[in-house]
Amino acid sequence: MAGLLAGTIARGREGLERLSLTARFALTAIGVLLAAALIGGIWVTEIISRSAIASTAGATALLMESIIGPLAQELEDADTLSIGPILAIEEVMATSALGQRVVSVKIWKAGGLVAYAENNDLIGQRFPVSENLERAFAGEIVAELNQLDDLESASERATGLPLLEIYSPIRKPWSGEVIAVGEFYEDATPLNTTLRDARVHTWLIVVAMAVLLAVTLLGIVHRASTVIDQQRRALRLRAEEAERVSQQNRMLRLRVERAAGRAAEMNERFLRRISADLHDGPAQLISLAALRLGGLAKAEDPDVRRAEQVVVKQALDEAMREIRAICSGLSLPEIEQAPLGGVIADAVRTHQRYTATTVAVVIGDLPAAVTPAVKICAFRFVQEGLNNAFRHAAGVGQRVEAGMDGAMLTVTVANAPADGAAMAADGSGLGLSGLRERVESLGGSFSFEAPDDGEVRMTMTIGPGAGHG
Repeated sequence: MAGLLAGTIARGREGLERLSLTARFALTAIGVLLAAALIGGIWVTEIISRSAIASTAGATALLMESIIGPLAQELEDADTLSIGPILAIEEVMATSALGQRVVSVKIWKAGGLVAYAENNDLIGQRFPVSENLERAFAGEIVAELNQLDDLESASERATGLPLLEIYSPIRKPWSGEVIAVGEFYEDATPLNTTLRDARVHTWLIVVAMAVLLAVTLLGIVHRASTVIDQQRRALRLRAEEAERVSQQNRMLRLRVERAAGRAAEMNERFLRRISADLHDGPAQLISLAALRLGGLAKAEDPDVRRAEQVVVKQALDEAMREIRAICSGLSLPEIEQAPLGGVIADAVRTHQRYTATTVAVVIGDLPAAVTPAVKICAFRFVQEGLNNAFRHAAGVGQRVEAGMDGAMLTVTVANAPADGAAMAADGSGLGLSGLRERVESLGGSFSFEAPDDGEVRMTMTIGPGAGHG
């Protein structure tokens, strides 16, 4: 049984925690306000009832004492009233307006003795002294509504009317000593109506105040709950955004690390290629020239000397041409002040001059504000793309396109069908992997398409302001 009760309480607590703040407050407030309204309503109606009963009883007692008090003074020395006061009381009760309201009258002596009653059978009898009668002999006016449970009240109960039972002390005129107590039974029908109306109005006011208070508090809590929910959603969105940014930062960090590693590897490969080019080209020619110079020093025949001089000069000229060719591939044009379109066009002109091929160029509207890093990236992209096109497609169908796609700069190098796998695996120059790392290190994207028997397309998309600062 205890386990079942504990489980029920736990389930109730879990259900309450799943509710919103407004719903939880509404449930709590309804319970508290109902209890407060019930207690307050009962308390207020009880006070109103007591006040109305006391007020009515006081007025009736004062009026009855002014009439019966002088008639009952002989009870100071006697236990019952004589015939004269009895007849006077009966006449007053029969003819006055007060008699229409007062249903019955009794007069008590100390010790529970009935000194007068409209029912003559009760005169001279003794009954147990009730608390109300005792308080009246102590000088209080005591009243009760519909409490006719005493033995001597049988005839009054038989009337079936709602009665207000009033105990009023009868005093000596000058000393104020209580010599008897008058008990009056007043018809309480008007009083009941008044009390009923008072209770209805009181409950209406209490309920209205409770509802108004509940609605006001509920409105405040609902607004606060809405603000809290909005802030909670905003915090959740910010947390999700922070997590997303953190994930992007992690990805960018990994990309930068990969790019740095590959850049180091690419630089080593690039240096090896330059070393190989210098060793296999200019170094060999210079070595040939040095050997010829040794023979030139030993030659005595002028014709032989002239022939050797020609060979030396040709070897040195060829070495200089190869050195210049190597340097032209390493150097960049002046791009600080040049527009992006001019940088791309310069890369195309240089390629056409060295390869004697034709390149179609389509340059759209380009932004004026482009960072130097983006210009260098675009130059190397076009340079490497055209070199690959010349190497693997003999320069057929070479085309360079540049323009804006929304806020992003797009540059494309295309050529006729070629061996895409060979292009991807080619280790000369920057290579496709090097281009990808260069573009992605600036936050751009790189794509390479080499379908079978289809046009080869290499595209970079990057923001014009990438690499700023």
